[in-house]
Amino acid sequence: MFKLLRYFSIASLISIVIASVLLGVLYRELAIRNLIEMGEDHNVDMTRAFANTLWPMVEPVVQASNRLSGEELRAMPEIRRLHDAIYAEARGLSVAKIKVYNLSGLTSYSSEERQIGEDASRNEGVRRALKGGVASELVYRDTFSAFEQTIERTNLISTYMPIRAPGSERIEAVFELYDNVTPQVERIRQTQVVVIAGLLVVFSLLYGVLFLIVRRADGILRRQEDERRQNEEKLRESGAALTRTQFAVDNAADMVFWTDQRGGFTYANESSCRRLGYSRAEMLGMSVWDIDPNYPQEAWPAVWQRLQREGQLRIETSHRARDGEIFPAEVNVKHVSYEGEEFACAFGRDISERRRAESELVAAKDAAEAASRAKAQFLTNMGHELRTPLNAVLGMTDLTLMEGSLSREVRDNLQTVRAAANDLLNIISGVLDFSEIEAGNLTLAAEPFSPREALEAEVRAAALRAREKGLELGHSVTAEVPEVVIGDGGRLRQVLRNLLDNAIKFTDAGSVTVVATTLPAAAGETELYFTVADTGPGISEAQQALVFEAFVQADGSPTRKHGGTGLGLTICAHLVQLMHGRIWVESAAGRGSKFHFTVRLPVAGSGRAG
Repeated sequence: MFKLLRYFSIASLISIVIASVLLGVLYRELAIRNLIEMGEDHNVDMTRAFANTLWPMVEPVVQASNRLSGEELRAMPEIRRLHDAIYAEARGLSVAKIKVYNLSGLTSYSSEERQIGEDASRNEGVRRALKGGVASELVYRDTFSAFEQTIERTNLISTYMPIRAPGSERIEAVFELYDNVTPQVERIRQTQVVVIAGLLVVFSLLYGVLFLIVRRADGILRRQEDERRQNEEKLRESGAALTRTQFAVDNAADMVFWTDQRGGFTYANESSCRRLGYSRAEMLGMSVWDIDPNYPQEAWPAVWQRLQREGQLRIETSHRARDGEIFPAEVNVKHVSYEGEEFACAFGRDISERRRAESELVAAKDAAEAASRAKAQFLTNMGHELRTPLNAVLGMTDLTLMEGSLSREVRDNLQTVRAAANDLLNIISGVLDFSEIEAGNLTLAAEPFSPREALEAEVRAAALRAREKGLELGHSVTAEVPEVVIGDGGRLRQVLRNLLDNAIKFTDAGSVTVVATTLPAAAGETELYFTVADTGPGISEAQQALVFEAFVQADGSPTRKHGGTGLGLTICAHLVQLMHGRIWVESAAGRGSKFHFTVRLPVAGSGRAG
């Protein structure tokens, strides 16, 4: 009841506010309408006075507007004299602007000179006046040109009135007069505010008293209702939470047990009963040693003392089911106190599948390692077996090429055989290197060598291939590069050789350049920085992320122009990594490639070698 009264009071107050505002709006509309009517009467009188006084000066201008353009009208001397006469008549009055229209609706005269000559034939007020009526309206302007000044935020009554010839009903022209009624409109607005505020104050006081009475009574009833509802909600939530918790514990994947200090079960969830094959009633009559053969009754006191001391234990043990099955279990036990008594809360899990998976994983790992060892040994044996006949082929080919009596055709054929055998030997070496890298058997030497000599030796070895393709091969070594470092010079040369071979292989015109310099490094060390640049076809952005992967080529199509196993850059990446460096590429399709790599090595004589 009190709630209904309160709502009724609020609704009534809102209705009063709305009614007060509507009454204020109605008052303003009536006042504005009265203002327009009075303003129209005032403007009609003013217009007649202006017409009676100034018509002899206005008539020539109206007649001239029928044949002259606006610019020609504004240039007439009569316009200036008419301006002066109208300004003199309007001085001290509230008139803001006067306009005269001819029978075609053209502006023959305006106190705002730029409007003379404008077409107002579509203006509703002008059209009504030309039909003999009087039209008035209240308009608001942010800015308004009134005679010789500009006024802002102005309310005006605009009146259109027909001008008739003396003693005749014939309309000669239309006068438009703007009267400034801003003060009157402002007084209406202030009165409207006072009316609305007065109504609001009176009715707000009346209904405010009623609202306070209803609110106090309703507040008391609501508090009582809220308290009752909260208590019921808490009871429902507690019951639901308890039910959900019990259901979750009973159906958990793990076995859950509570035991007392003597080792007897005080709780066992449904999962433990199902796994062990006992009913809950049977479980509550059993003890820990009945299901765990690793913890007999005589050992329980020591286990309990350890649990009290450490607070939590994690045990891998065995559980025995009712049918005699013994399975491995992982048990997490926590010491808890509840209502003044001590308990052990245990979560047990059957780990038979995990043990089986672990065994299978170990067996699979052993098998994989054995297969890897067998593969590595097979590749090593095959590499040596393949190298022996290849070396024989190369040796016999070189020996035969030393004879001077060979024909040109035979010599060309033998040179082709030698090149093919060398390529095959390089492929075998690459596969063997990759096999050693995969098996983790690749080790680096730690011997003094000259980085400058290593680079120059590889450039000399590649010079012939570059000349055969008409390429310019250049190199430079900065002064910061140490003369002697400690490391595996052969493997460094292998990286340079692979990068130079790739650059020459894929570049058909232009140049290949190798630059060696250094980057800042720790005392006693140097970080060598090499760049191999070419003017070849470049590598797309998508392929750049793959070029260092095994068996991947920048051009992997069946119609590719250049051969290879795709292992060269992979081997380079592993060798650079073993030398504590990194390798990367900068390239774009059609713009050549730049391969960069760094290696960090001790400087000879610094005491950092080893």
